[in-house]
Amino acid sequence: MYTINNILVALDFTSMDRNLVKYVFKFSKIISFNKIVMAHVPKDANLDEEVPNPGEGPTTITKREEIVLTLERLVNEYKGEFKGEVLYRVKNGDPLSEILQVSKNQDTDMIVIGRKTIAEGSGALSRKLARRALCSVLTLPQNAVPQFKKVLIPIDFSEFSHIALEKAINLAKKTPIEIICLNVYNLPNGYLASGKSTEEFSKIMKKNAEKRFKHFIKDLDTEGINIKTNFQLDIRNAIAKIIFNIGLVEHVDMILMGSKGKSTLAAAFLGSTTEKILLHNISIPTLVLKKKEINVGFLDALLKI
Repeated sequence: MYTINNILVALDFTSMDRNLVKYVFKFSKIISFNKIVMAHVPKDANLDEEVPNPGEGPTTITKREEIVLTLERLVNEYKGEFKGEVLYRVKNGDPLSEILQVSKNQDTDMIVIGRKTIAEGSGALSRKLARRALCSVLTLPQNAVPQFKKVLIPIDFSEFSHIALEKAINLAKKTPIEIICLNVYNLPNGYLASGKSTEEFSKIMKKNAEKRFKHFIKDLDTEGINIKTNFQLDIRNAIAKIIFNIGLVEHVDMILMGSKGKSTLAAAFLGSTTEKILLHNISIPTLVLKKKEINVGFLDALLKI
């Protein structure tokens, strides 16, 4: 079973940090994380510089220690009864490289990062992390609300959309949520040669999708789970836009999707649909699921070529 035990929260010392920390500890009440790593990579900072100590103890502390104290105060506001371990990592260097390195060293299953709505390069770091991280990545928009009532799962009948649905079902067993399974289907090239109209062939494709979905979930324990299906025809090659629009119309609290699908090894990378959703989605939290053990093995294989 796919599990998320250890997570890393990428903080940037902006107003977003408070929302990320609040969201993560609210989420931890549903998923019992074992370890939360709070990571910060400051820009052009001398972390060994001596600065005045704002608290008790020695008169001066290092800049790194000052940053950790600030993060601890923020965490204590929202930690509540969290029983897991909270660690702090403050590094110098390139944010992308350092966050990935800390994630690897701490064996994290998920990275949580904010996405600003208005800023130069908005969302660039979160997309790069989703692309390069070996583990899952949760991207939180600037004003993400920590509530979990409705989740959207794009279904392409791959192993990784199956994992996403399984994870959502596990969430639904811990807290009452509605799961919307969305399948976006296309009409095959040359369908007009069948003599059927677009509307007629669309109905055939939808029925086929419905049958595939019933087979897709037959091994999952869905008893008592509120699952809604939605089948949408894509005639403009705009799958990402359809997924995002359905998310808005349904007022979902999260989009939960596999990294790519279709093949196991390909899941180490992002598909074009996932890339587009992360690029244009500035309002819905999006969790891109990856199977870490597969991606680590794939990376090791690449390095041996």
